[in-house]
Amino acid sequence: MPNLLEQKAKIRANQIREKLGFFKEPVTNIFELIESLNILLTKKPLNNSSISAYFLHYKNNYLFFINSAHTLGRQHFSAAHEIYHYYFDKELNGTICDTFKFKNQRNESETLADYFAVHFLMPEDGIYKFFNIVGDQVININKIIKAQNYFKVSFKAMLVRLKVLELIDEDQYNEFSNIHLNSTFAKLGYSRELILPTNDIYIPQSYLEILNDNYEQNKITENAYKEYLADVGLSIKDILVKEEVEDIVEESSFDY
Repeated sequence: MPNLLEQKAKIRANQIREKLGFFKEPVTNIFELIESLNILLTKKPLNNSSISAYFLHYKNNYLFFINSAHTLGRQHFSAAHEIYHYYFDKELNGTICDTFKFKNQRNESETLADYFAVHFLMPEDGIYKFFNIVGDQVININKIIKAQNYFKVSFKAMLVRLKVLELIDEDQYNEFSNIHLNSTFAKLGYSRELILPTNDIYIPQSYLEILNDNYEQNKITENAYKEYLADVGLSIKDILVKEEVEDIVEESSFDY
């Protein structure tokens, strides 16, 4: 039976799902969703695995940072976790998040955000609809991987969800937890996209353009410029382009 915090998070997740028009259906692209809410989304791989994501809020501006060294499925969970902060922690100026810890989180807000992510990405009604359990039908590994890909979550997240909903028992959970994911996905013909890190760097061009314009017009100091870059995991050396030693000469032969 869900605890009180999970019940609260479930109600809130269902409210936001309904508001955004998802209802029982999966969130097909959570990164596009975030940007559609006018939230600045940035991604970069970090060596510190305990940082899943962070959230920044200044006036009416919001920024989400996602650690792309985590698997894509875990990134989706972290993004949903940050969506909770966006909607329900308006007083927060910012917080660094280590997601997927639930009862072991450092405070109630982080625990709520984890439970929210579960119900936002894997709504109970949606899970039951997908599996359409009839009688003693057994859930096999093939259908679990299908569900994982359908709801765009990590394999571990889907397994835990099925166990909590009592769609698989403890023995099945342990059995499926010990499979070799890479070989199983390959054998069954599934993409490994969700179970691998992306390690990509994503910074919206508009952010860098606005930042550079403000710096060149002396609206912000160099230290502030560096701090704003650091907020999205960059430094000045990351964006400087080395000047070529030789001048670029236009092609004189271009003619048509």
